[in-house]
Amino acid sequence: MRIPASREREPEVVDARPVVEEQRRWALAILLLVIGSAGAARAATRRS
Repeated sequence: MRIPASREREPEVVDARPVVEEQRRWALAILLLVIGSAGAARAATRRS
């Protein structure tokens, strides 16, 4: 059981922040697309 092994993984945690930000951006983009498509569907149903 070597403790330094866990310390070597610490830099990866620091680099994980940008990935989380990218995931948040993708989540927001997908939510906007879903909301936009839902709004378009409602508009189409209102027209008909």
